[in-house]
Amino acid sequence: MSRTGRWMSKTTLFLGIGALFLLVGAVAETARWRMAGSRSSWVTLKDPTAKSVSVAVGVDAFALLLMSPPSPAWKEQVGALDVIGPGVDPSIARKMYDSARSSGQIVELPNGTHGEVIDRTEFAGGRFFPPAPGSLAEKRSQGRFEVLEVRVRDGHFKGMTGWTLPELMQHDVAWP
Repeated sequence: MSRTGRWMSKTTLFLGIGALFLLVGAVAETARWRMAGSRSSWVTLKDPTAKSVSVAVGVDAFALLLMSPPSPAWKEQVGALDVIGPGVDPSIARKMYDSARSSGQIVELPNGTHGEVIDRTEFAGGRFFPPAPGSLAEKRSQGRFEVLEVRVRDGHFKGMTGWTLPELMQHDVAWP
């Protein structure tokens, strides 16, 4: 075999081995991507006006969350005070909120907690409704709030699900 033929043979072998490594790496990365799930629904919970984001575990807890805002981000409360009852004293609502926090119905998550949106719905009059078209401002003027159910992906509360407002999150596009 000529000298050029041996060189071509070695080059072809090295290129083949390199291509095989790239192929195995691509397959492994694709498998890792598939196992982690769709990232289009991943979010980071963040309230720029507070140290934490409050998440309500159920309907009643979400009503309390709207009645006793833990931060200025919850200031839009049109119709929320009629959820539990008209003319509820704010101090009583605050005590109910504190009770829900101590029982685990309202959980404060640190800013930067990663989650996954698993449901989207609307809240009005103490009940959840299927989402309807329209702007957030229009819905709020009618006493309806768009809410998202999120599952916590990391930290102490990993796996917990709860309801929060869409303004308190940003979409997460980080690679695993």
